[in-house]
Amino acid sequence: MGFLDGIFGSRKDERLDGLEKRMDRVESLLDEEYPAIRETEDKILELLSEPKTTDEMAATINLGRSRTSFLINKLEKEGKVKEKEKRGKEIVYVKV
Repeated sequence: MGFLDGIFGSRKDERLDGLEKRMDRVESLLDEEYPAIRETEDKILELLSEPKTTDEMAATINLGRSRTSFLINKLEKEGKVKEKEKRGKEIVYVKV
């Protein structure tokens, strides 16, 4: 055991316990929110039966642009959505 471990050891354990409790709360919140997230992802996939931009999807499902973009990126990583083209600065997405 090093010198600092002897001095800060118990505080480190307390901080780890605190972090574990916070992570448990975050996981609990995610479990509660997951059905709503899944439902929104399904709506996005339905919309992408035709090519659309993030702004078009956000307006249609009444969700903020950044949240919509986050979900589109998630779906893209899962291989469910891909970029089709660009319209100016906007990316047009389609369902895979």
